[in-house]
Amino acid sequence: MVDIKIIAQTDWEQWRVKTFAAKEPETLAWIDDFKDDAVFWDIGANIGVYSLYCAHKHPKSIVYAFEPLRNNYLRLWQNIWKNEFTNISPYYVAVGNANGIRWFNAQTVDTGSSGGQLRKEAGTGMNYEIPVRSIDRMAEVMIKPDYVKIDTDGNEYDILLGMRKTLPYIRSILIEENLFVEEIDEILKDAGFEPDEKYNSLKTRESDHNMIFTRF
Repeated sequence: MVDIKIIAQTDWEQWRVKTFAAKEPETLAWIDDFKDDAVFWDIGANIGVYSLYCAHKHPKSIVYAFEPLRNNYLRLWQNIWKNEFTNISPYYVAVGNANGIRWFNAQTVDTGSSGGQLRKEAGTGMNYEIPVRSIDRMAEVMIKPDYVKIDTDGNEYDILLGMRKTLPYIRSILIEENLFVEEIDEILKDAGFEPDEKYNSLKTRESDHNMIFTRF
């Protein structure tokens, strides 16, 4: 995969490797155009394919990769180590509009899978407690992002509510729009972002929930 080593032991992981080039062409083109010393925050990094791609494509970049699913976080860390990247920092944390501890309700524990919701109380199925931080809180002590990818299977609006102070520092944002689409668009428009058709026009059927917004 573009000279990147990915551990692919589960069906989910194998699928992510096989579909890497075709699944989200807009995401790859977007990352290709990052400035060389970009600061990239990957929210919902999964096993890290896009974080790894950015670190490989832009060796001078700084990548923060956030992943709340335990098995995915462990594989993310292993993939970083396997490629000997020193410019990716992985974080086992859920991102939202809160700061504290919440229950994370996972749909499955299979490595490479996605899905999961934050809850104030434990629900049915696979549950465990996890630290939750807003982007605004983390940006107080970390390097502020130039580019942000938010792909969290329905939690995107909540995350956006917790990053209003950080939005002025961001050049471009990729966000998966599944819920609260109008509300997401309004927040980003008010912050000076516009849909970036250079990348959005590349979307495939598999990635048509993604929207890229840029400050022109």
